[in-house]
Formats: sequence, structure tokens, C-alpha cells
Amino acid sequence: MEILGPAATIAEAERTVSERTPNVAIVDITLRGGEQSHSLIDRLCDKGIRVVVATGDADVSLPLGRAAAILQKPMTEHSLLTSLRPGSAADVTSGSG
Repeated sequence: MEILGPAATIAEAERTVSERTPNVAIVDITLRGGEQSHSLIDRLCDKGIRVVVATGDADVSLPLGRAAAILQKPMTEHSLLTSLRPGSAADVTSGSG
């Protein structure tokens, strides 16, 4: 497994993805400077890249099917690893418990 990133902005993430296509992307909703990642998530999904959202935001609303999982920070290692596996539940939401 190869890890690309981190990317703190949409521009950095798009540059990284243009160079190499990952199997999965872990994306926070709120990026550096308050930038919102909804458009990035849409573009990643359109490219067929599995998206796992890891966020501290209390309210996350994404169109159905745009994220393979939505994990609340802090998350457990088990929740993160489970969400990265293809075929894991599409509506996984987990915090520290």
C-alpha cells in the first residue's frame, strides 16, 4: 500500500490525484482556511475513487453514495481500517466508542 499526501487544500489534493490515482481517499470536510471539500469529494467520486470522510464537523450532509464511510473524529483505528476495505458498509459512522 502506498500513501499519497497529506493535502491541506483542494488544489493540493487535485494536484496529487492528477499525478497518481489512489484506490481510496480520506478527506476531511473542512480543510485549511475553512475551505469545504464537497466539490473535491464529487470529483474524486466521478473519477471512481473511493472516498472516506474523516471529520470533526458535527453535521455532515453529502449526497447518498458520495462517501463510502463518514467517520467522526476522534475515530478508532478499527473504524478507519474497516472503512478502507472495499465492500465495507456505505453508511459507516463511528466516533471514538
